[in-house]
Formats: sequence, C-alpha cells, structure tokens
Amino acid sequence: MLPTFIDQMLPVVAAPAPSPWLDPLTIARWQFTITTIYHFVLVPITIGMSLVLAIAQTLWTRTQDVFWWQIIRFFGPIFVLTFAVGVATGLVQEFQFGMNWSEYSRFVGDVFGAPLALESLFAFFAESALLGLWVFGWGTLSPKAHNATIWGLTFAAHLSTCFIIGANSWMQHPVGAVFDPVTGRAALDGWNGFFAIVTNWTLWTAVLHVCMSSWIVSGTLMGAIAWWWMVKTSRKAIAGGTNSEDAAAESLYFWRPLVRISAGIVIVSSVLTFFTGHLQGVQIATEQPMKLAVGEAYCEPKEGGAPLVLFAYGTSCKDAKTFGEIPGLLSFLATGSPSGKVASAAEVQKHYYDFFLKTGGERGRIVSYEPPFMLTFWSYRLMVLFQLILPVLAIAALWLTRRGRTYGRLGSAAVVIAPIPTLAGICGWVYTEVGRQPWAVYPNFDKGVTDLYMLTSAGLSQIGTTGAQLAFSLAIFTVLYLVLAIAWLKLSLRRIRAGLGETIGGDDYEESASSGPGADPSGILEAHLGTDPDFRELSFQ
Repeated sequence: MLPTFIDQMLPVVAAPAPSPWLDPLTIARWQFTITTIYHFVLVPITIGMSLVLAIAQTLWTRTQDVFWWQIIRFFGPIFVLTFAVGVATGLVQEFQFGMNWSEYSRFVGDVFGAPLALESLFAFFAESALLGLWVFGWGTLSPKAHNATIWGLTFAAHLSTCFIIGANSWMQHPVGAVFDPVTGRAALDGWNGFFAIVTNWTLWTAVLHVCMSSWIVSGTLMGAIAWWWMVKTSRKAIAGGTNSEDAAAESLYFWRPLVRISAGIVIVSSVLTFFTGHLQGVQIATEQPMKLAVGEAYCEPKEGGAPLVLFAYGTSCKDAKTFGEIPGLLSFLATGSPSGKVASAAEVQKHYYDFFLKTGGERGRIVSYEPPFMLTFWSYRLMVLFQLILPVLAIAALWLTRRGRTYGRLGSAAVVIAPIPTLAGICGWVYTEVGRQPWAVYPNFDKGVTDLYMLTSAGLSQIGTTGAQLAFSLAIFTVLYLVLAIAWLKLSLRRIRAGLGETIGGDDYEESASSGPGADPSGILEAHLGTDPDFRELSFQ
C-alpha cells in the first residue's frame, strides 16, 4: 500500500524521451558497419594475393626463376600477417548475429546455418591448416606437396567467399525458403530449396564481382609497392656507390617486371569487374528496384526512358536536386533499350505501401521504403569513379615502363594509389547494404515470394540490447580494431621497407635475365650504372 500511496502523492512527470545517440538500432547498425569495413579491408588482400602467390610458386617450382621466388619471399609475410588479422576481425562479425541481431538470427537461422557453418569451416579451419602447412612446410614437404598447400589455401579462400556471399545474396534476393507463420521463421524448402539457393544467380554474380575485385586490390597493392621500390632502386643506381649494381638489377629485373605484371592483373580484372557489375545492375533493376531508383536519383517517372543522373543532393529522393542528366542512359543500362521501363522511387514506394496495406502484411508496413538518399547515391558513384581510375593508372604504368624504362619520378604516388581499390570496395558494400534498407531480408516480389521478408528494425535483439550497452561495446570494438589496424599497418610497412634484403644482388638476377620476366638483352643494366650518357633521359621521361 505504501508504494501506491507515495505514487499517488508525487506529481506525474513524463518519462524523458530516449536520446537518438543511444538508439539501439542505430548503434547496432553502426557497430556492424564498422566491423564489416575493418574486416573487408583485409579480406580482398588475402583472396587476391593467395592466387598470385600460388601462381608464383608454381612457376618457381617449374622454372627455378629467381623472379618468382622473390615474389613469394617478399609478399608471403604480408599475406600471412593480413590473413591472421583478417581472421581475428571476422570472428566478431559471427558473434554479432547472436548478440545484437538475435531476432534476425532466429528468423533466418534455418537458411543461414549451413552456409555460415561451412564458411567458418573453410575460413577458420581449412585455410588456417593449409596456411600452417605452407609456412612451416618449406624444406619439409616435397615441392609438389608444398605447392599443393598454397593452391588448396587459394581454393579454400575463394570457396569461403562463396558461402558468405551466398548468405548475403539470400538477404538481397531470398529464394528456396518459405515463411512458417506458426514459428515466424524462414524455413528451407527441402532439397529443392537448397538447390535454389546455390543456383541463385544473385549469388554467382556477387561472388564473381567480389573475387575479381579482390584480384584488383591485390594487383594494385603489389603494383604500388613495386613502383615505389622501382623508383627508389633506380635512383640509388644513378647515385652510384658500392650497391649501385644490385640496385640497378633489382629495378630492372624485379620491380619493373612486377609493376607490369600487376598492371596487367588490374586491367584484366577491371574489365571482368565492369561486366559482372553490369550484370548486378540489371538484377537490381528487377530484384531491388528501390535501391536502383534511389542510387540513381530516379525519383519520379519520366517518359522516354530513365535518365542517368551525374550529380544530386538532398535529404530524400522527394526533395533531391539533380544535375547533369543523360537521357535514356539508365534505361539502356538496365534494360538494353533507351526507352525501357525502369521503376522510379515514387512508383516503388506506392507499390510496396499498397501491397502491405491490402494484404495485411503488418511485418512489412512502414511509412517510407526509401534508403538513405545521399549515402546510397554517392557511395555508388564513388565506387564507379574509383574503379574507373584504376585501369587508367595501370595503362599509364605500362606506358611509362615500356622499352626497359624504370620511371624515376612519382615514387610517393604509390602511397595514394594503393588504397584506391579498397575504397572502391568499401563504397560498393555501403551501396549494397545501405541501399537494401529498410530491409534486412528484401521482399522477393519478382518471384512471387511475397511473405518472406524482414525489416531491419525487427531483427534487433529484444533482450539485453540497451543503447548504453551497445555504445560501450561499439567503443571497445572500435578501439581494439584500431589497435589491430595500426599493428597490421606498422608490421606491413616494416616488411615493405626491408626490401629484398642484402643477400639478393645483381648476380642472382643476371642468371635469369635472359629468360625470366625481367629479361633485358639490350644491356640497359649498364645504363643504370652510368656508362650510357643517355640513361638519365631514358629513365626519367
């Protein structure tokens, strides 16, 4: 009775509104975004570099060319370090499904369980075991068996990508499952459902796009490092001194060929990435029309085809200001016809709102189905811009190193070039995930799967996820990831600055100069040593 009496005597005070800075949903999304970006900086390096190392070791085993051995010797430690930090950062993402997104995990658990378990099996067990055999198997395993370990590691790295992208692609375009109204969960539709998931075309275009983008990341990173060392050793050779001959040999027979090989990787992978990216754009036009409409600022329907907008700004698609429209180009890219039908944001909004209103789909009824406008629009454009820069830089590198040239300028440019593909990948993932909002599992209207969907807000854990707790864990994870990032960067830079070492000199390269990638029968090595009066003009133009 006493508490009731006191409650009646005290004045009624309205409870304070929760602070938007402590909104659990916002903080949980920020936490997953930050950990994903940290993780994805490292993953493409390991995927792409594993393939390069596997090819280099195979060629070394067959030819005994010192060039391929030095690629393994130089980039192997960077690969191992990146792999270790990548595994550490990836573990947190797995835990977040159960900690912050338990309702989401409960909804998709029957579908996600198998691919996530297989991804963990390949990423954390198979890859780790094969990496250990590769690192400690030198001189113990036979050359063929040891070569098989790096190829197994490469295969496992790419296969684990298939599993994790398969789970993500199901969120983008759910197939092979049905909604169980009794349990409120998505249930796998037997073997037919499993077959539909593994043959989901959204999965395979995304896998190809991610793997090829990873080749670009590793190719650019290796090329930037090679460019920096090519300039450094070239200048050292010009300066003269006791080690000028070794520096000239390195510049001509290792760093210059590696620059050209890396440029070739970037060019070929970029062409393939443009193709897979186009396929994804065509898919988005039918599978996620709101993402395409907002990402292209196509807010209201227009006659004669949808234009491609170059610049736009605004708080939402409704009040967006656009500049630089190219008539019909968006329709052409999405449908193959400049007058093809592309749904605008207003049309998609009306379709979704009317559908959930008529069908009584309470789980999917909200006021607006538009993702954040500016972030969706500009993340896509920045991704495309960064991706277009890379093959141009690669072509320029091939031109500047033609006819035995070791370009002696712009050595510091490598610092700027190296992170460009990583920035492109981050922007691509931001567009992919932010553009899917407000859905955690996007409705599959084009296949008639109209009851298999989930709003992001419905996936948040309902117990033990206060804003303060999430903010604390966000701060802890951010600090820990920052420490890991600094340690990874510092150790990687230490290895890069160490170079090839004093044991590798001109004699080693001379032995393979007549047949290896650094072959140079025209005698430019002597020019590096100063005997050719035209060398300075040759190297610095």
